[in-house]
Amino acid sequence: MAVEDGLTRPDFSSLAFEMFLQSPKRQTNCLWDFMEDLVLDSGFSRSQARQVANRRTKTINQVPFLGKPELEDRSSAILSDLGYVGGEVSLDQLCARETWRSKLTVMTDVAPPTELGSAVLGRIVFDPLVIEVYAQPTPNRGRERFTLAHELAHHLLDHGRYLLHETCEDGDFVLHRPDLLNTGDIARMEFQANVLAACLLMPKACIIADFRRVARSLGIANKGFGELYVDAQPCNLMNYEALTHQLMECYGVSRAAIKIRLESLGLLCDARDQTNLHSVQRLLSQA
Repeated sequence: MAVEDGLTRPDFSSLAFEMFLQSPKRQTNCLWDFMEDLVLDSGFSRSQARQVANRRTKTINQVPFLGKPELEDRSSAILSDLGYVGGEVSLDQLCARETWRSKLTVMTDVAPPTELGSAVLGRIVFDPLVIEVYAQPTPNRGRERFTLAHELAHHLLDHGRYLLHETCEDGDFVLHRPDLLNTGDIARMEFQANVLAACLLMPKACIIADFRRVARSLGIANKGFGELYVDAQPCNLMNYEALTHQLMECYGVSRAAIKIRLESLGLLCDARDQTNLHSVQRLLSQA
């Protein structure tokens, strides 16, 4: 985790945060949270705490809110400009377009700088405009493609207006953000980059059509809990692995990326996740 690295590694350098703090309750990058925890841990009475505390004001975002529909539309326009008709999206073609349009330089299989740590998968620097995808001890083409698409998305969304540079780790690839309207600018930009990357690599109309085609060929029927339902039962696990494997091969992405994309499109119900399992159980009790 970046905060822990910042607190424990003398050589650690972050491209996103300027401070790393350990309060009595948590590790944080937020000075407000740090001071708030100090007050709460001080033993002050409620009236004393009120005397030293200021009311927290609502964060004013500089980065515009872009929802999933708008990001889907942006992806469709980009892919249409590339002449995409289906299957694996050519990131080489997209990089070539941006090299011509924006003087972008893309470098892959690069040795990661020691100051960034081994967990970093890639980064973008906006001036001059350079994307680096770092070599990993265990190569994973799908993950490398998502890393490149993620950094390309930051460029395509013009995040250079707000950032000098950005790095990404495997754990950063998240498409679900609660209360995105009220979140900070960095989290907002990361969410947007992840969604646009997923849309670029797995275009909505194509992946829905391919998903249903493969499901039919495998004889997978919708039994009322989602077009693809997976739990711990061997038969459902086999269906899940067989279908996602074909989509991985088709789009050149990892199973994790396919899983997240299918869930976001409402095509997959994964009851191995406890939240989804509780939803399924409620449906069963109402049947």
